Amino acid sequence: MSPEQARGEPATAASDMYSYGLLLRELFTGRPAVEPGSPAVGSAEAAMTKKPRSIPGLSGDLRALVERLESPAPGARPTASETLARLRWIGDRPRRRNRRILAAAAVVLAVLAGLKYTVDLREERSQAIAARNQAEQLVGFLIGPFEVA
Repeated sequence: MSPEQARGEPATAASDMYSYGLLLRELFTGRPAVEPGSPAVGSAEAAMTKKPRSIPGLSGDLRALVERLESPAPGARPTASETLARLRWIGDRPRRRNRRILAAAAVVLAVLAGLKYTVDLREERSQAIAARNQAEQLVGFLIGPFEVA
């Protein structure tokens, strides 16, 4: 029961989102949302005195969503469409991470290719200079006898 229902106010979509937050907490943690020994689940006393338990084992984004859903203020709770969008965003995290990894790998590969190109270019330039020097020596050798004459 949401806090506003426990106060005797009518149930709204925000009340449903509060219940959905409790359901998500139990689904993802495997433990009941209300600790054993606390006032009966669904009682007005439980809803009004329940303090959010910590949510171990949940990622930061999922934990934040569940905590927002369990907010005592109905206006602070996300709507169903906002919750769905956030759950999809959380579910897409592995794909986003893979895209970042692929982008980083592409950048590293491009840098390595640029370095290899630079090294190869320097090697070819050194070989061209050595071939030019050898050609100049040969030309000097061949022209030498004609200069003496």
